[in-house]
Amino acid sequence: MRFDSPEADLIFTALGNKTRRRILQRLSQKPARSISELARAFGISNTAASNQIKILEQAELVIRSQRGKYNHVILAPERTLEILLAIASQFS
Repeated sequence: MRFDSPEADLIFTALGNKTRRRILQRLSQKPARSISELARAFGISNTAASNQIKILEQAELVIRSQRGKYNHVILAPERTLEILLAIASQFS
């Protein structure tokens, strides 16, 4: 990943918001969470939570799946590791 690429822009945009970073942190503590569970945890509407998840999905940091009538979200661990390694390589 190059830092001047559109891909990097998506990632840094996603990480540039405190709520989205908190969502990622919460997902790292428990693998799968429903969007409504995340909304309650952060005191935001389901729509607002879904919008935040959409931005994280565009950056490929999370994966959304449907379980019955609920959407669940998990971290995309391989992608997250890839991004962290790319960032670390810029400083070595």
